[in-house]
Amino acid sequence: MKANKLVIKGSLAGISADLVRNILVIIVNILITIICNVYKNNLYEKYDINSNFLEYLLTFNELSVVIKLAVINLIVIIAYILIISAIVRAIGVFYYIPRNVLIDYENKKIIDKSFSFFSIKNTDENKCNEIINVNIEQGLFQRIFNTGNLYIEYVANNDVDSQLRHIEIPCIAKPFMIKNKLI
Repeated sequence: MKANKLVIKGSLAGISADLVRNILVIIVNILITIICNVYKNNLYEKYDINSNFLEYLLTFNELSVVIKLAVINLIVIIAYILIISAIVRAIGVFYYIPRNVLIDYENKKIIDKSFSFFSIKNTDENKCNEIINVNIEQGLFQRIFNTGNLYIEYVANNDVDSQLRHIEIPCIAKPFMIKNKLI
């Protein structure tokens, strides 16, 4: 028999996989940027290009060097964009820590409490007669760190009809243990 209430809480362990993935993306892109800058500086020295690259383009001595430098600069720009994106996603992952989902079997409700930004508290309360499906989605790092996203489908009956509803709970630690408690 199930317990009357089940609380699913966000935690640092739950976000660890996404946090590590974003940190690795940042480190790899920083290394790519460093390697590209070293190669670009070697090309500057080898072909005696001073700081005024526009003059070198106008003289048009070596087309291959111009193409190499253009590709290097494009790679560096893409790496910077990926670094900024990974930093924003890493900061955004911390949003899932204060989230709590309470499944109350006795009162047949699912209560989802989360915070938007720092001061706005969201409480979402839904009627739940029966949980019919629980799915777990895990990426590579989530499998390594035993975290994942839970997708819960449930039926909500009222006087007129019934509705199939779902709730997504991202960045959960030990999702298979929670799935076994739910079903």
